[in-house]
Amino acid sequence: MERFNAKIIFIFIIIFFSIYSCQNKSAKTLTIFHAGSLTLPLKLLSEQFIKANRDIIIYCEPSGSLAAIRKITELHKPCDLL
Repeated sequence: MERFNAKIIFIFIIIFFSIYSCQNKSAKTLTIFHAGSLTLPLKLLSEQFIKANRDIIIYCEPSGSLAAIRKITELHKPCDLL
């Protein structure tokens, strides 16, 4: 009976660690390249968005419009929203 209990406990431990290790705990990121004039509106919107979606991190990179496009086309920087 003792061996049976040990096997059951061992199986539960394996199941627990399998489920625990499969969870994706890393936060998702959203990268936004935008014109400098949109800094304040995007800051306000991103604060509201983060309140509703706690697992998402928003990176805003302000610049001129042409500089933002250049980051993608020439510098090959990844971006989710332009």
